[in-house]
Amino acid sequence: MSNFTLDHIFCFCESQLSGEAEKATNVGFTLYPGNRHPGQGTANRAIMFEDNYLEFIFLESVNDAQKNPLRLDKRADWRNTGASPFGICLRGAIAEADSYQFWAYHPPYWQGGVIFVHKSNESSPQ
Repeated sequence: MSNFTLDHIFCFCESQLSGEAEKATNVGFTLYPGNRHPGQGTANRAIMFEDNYLEFIFLESVNDAQKNPLRLDKRADWRNTGASPFGICLRGAIAEADSYQFWAYHPPYWQGGVIFVHKSNESSPQ
């Protein structure tokens, strides 16, 4: 059996988070500047907690997102595609017996990094 802990939760938002940033600040949170995800078509901002974080992610390049196996353009357009704008990201080790349930994503912005994505009911990452 695999053993995971919560790393972060993400939510797709409108670009640049102007309204979301103001709302987070008004209720006492600090919204960190965030990162760009070249080759994935997204960027983010985050509220950091002690052991995890809430990531507000938004689309920067539809073209890059459409070419990326994660196809985050579909999540970004959740109102029209029916995709979920939310995601749960866990950290930990995947047991060998559970490995068939995941596919490896190698983010173009993270040299040597790998993120294992649960296949859910899909037979392929797209």
